[in-house]
Amino acid sequence: MENENVTNLISVRLHPPTKDLIDRLLKEANDKAMGRKVKPDELIKLALGLVTDRHLQELKKSSLTNADRKKYLFQKYREKNAEASWDDFEGFTMTSDWPKFLKEHSGFEVAV
Repeated sequence: MENENVTNLISVRLHPPTKDLIDRLLKEANDKAMGRKVKPDELIKLALGLVTDRHLQELKKSSLTNADRKKYLFQKYREKNAEASWDDFEGFTMTSDWPKFLKEHSGFEVAV
């Protein structure tokens, strides 16, 4: 039988600078004369609650490799040129129309 008073905890791997930031913020949050101690879980829940869809889009975009970006641009190129091959796309990247196309499609959103 599982004891209902026992809290289930898990470990999370963090890079040292991230842990240092959490420690610094907790120290500041706990610098008070009264009240209970603010726990890491409370700080992290508060911070994660402030994450917006825009933040998630930024994270998704920053996780893309150059190959991913090129594949995305190829897909966009194929939307206008359905029969285009990869070689056609590669050739297009060397034309004077390429910078305009790149500008139009460089701020893309990552599909979920």
